[in-house]
Amino acid sequence: MTVTINRTRTLRLAGAVAVGWDVPLGHRDDPPGQTGRAALAARYVGEELAGDDWLRRSRLGSHTTEFSFWAPRLSFETVSRRVHRLAQRDVRPERVRALIEAQLAQRARMRADPQVRFFDTMHEAAWGWSNASVLGDVSHLGRATTGLDEHLRRLLALGRISGGGQAREEADWRGDLVVSDMPGQQCRVGVQAVLAPPLAGPAADAVLGEWLGGAQGLLARRLRAERGLAYGSAALAQEQGGTHTLMLGASGLVERLPALVAALRDLVDEIRDHAADTGQLLACADRARHHLLATLDGPFGRLTEKRRISAGHETTETVIAGLPAAARLLAAPGRLAAVPAAVACVAEQDRVDLSSLESLR
Repeated sequence: MTVTINRTRTLRLAGAVAVGWDVPLGHRDDPPGQTGRAALAARYVGEELAGDDWLRRSRLGSHTTEFSFWAPRLSFETVSRRVHRLAQRDVRPERVRALIEAQLAQRARMRADPQVRFFDTMHEAAWGWSNASVLGDVSHLGRATTGLDEHLRRLLALGRISGGGQAREEADWRGDLVVSDMPGQQCRVGVQAVLAPPLAGPAADAVLGEWLGGAQGLLARRLRAERGLAYGSAALAQEQGGTHTLMLGASGLVERLPALVAALRDLVDEIRDHAADTGQLLACADRARHHLLATLDGPFGRLTEKRRISAGHETTETVIAGLPAAARLLAAPGRLAAVPAAVACVAEQDRVDLSSLESLR
């Protein structure tokens, strides 16, 4: 298998396997005034364990941190040996400074990128925190270095090879309205709604993503093809902390923001109140099956499946088996729960009508 890491580096890995290593500590475990410590520790541990020879990725949750590594002939024992060696070392001051600089640079990039900023604002409206905020700022990261060596030793001692019955991720639905000020001619606006209980499952999430998302999805057809309002759109159905939600987002010129909000409101009403063609939804279920199978074939696909099962989620095989039934359920109205939706907007604040955005909730 050939994997392109970036534009200048390509790895050819024969017989590569993925190994996960998880820690029961996350960003909500940061001490007061030290926001960003969990992210700083995850950055250091991930980089040091992977070195230059393992492909890696990590995910920082509220009370968990997941590390995934992929390399030829990788084994649990190899990961454990590197963890043991890392636990014997203190972090050099210059290394800490470099980690903080990298983390602050990542936060700045996230705030500067309009698309990333929109999804982060949407996350804050839905769940009460953003991915950029948990990285910390200059003052918090400066304090987070106090006792960092002790924290890292505790983290390394608590870590376990993944698959040992991890808990579900903690998440509490907020359903707020959040506006992020970004001057310019562009705007991004979105709404995220909780799915009705009969549809709250991964099979319905997969079918909804196919029905609403993509260039041919209902969202793009309504906002772009039929009304010419948006130059970009995104639809995402997902689960967090046991709550299944549907997010609809669109980008366009800020002068068209009122029309975009009205079009999103019409689409939300259509999704909630109108019946859909069962045949079209069954075709969406078939596309979803192919995408789910393709995900399993990725470098971290089987490891992600193992984590899902250990957290009590359905297997991909079970989800695929439930796709046709989910498609038939989705054909009927009543897809959204009667709870306030989350609304996010990234635009020049003076040009945002809050009462119009409030109507999306």
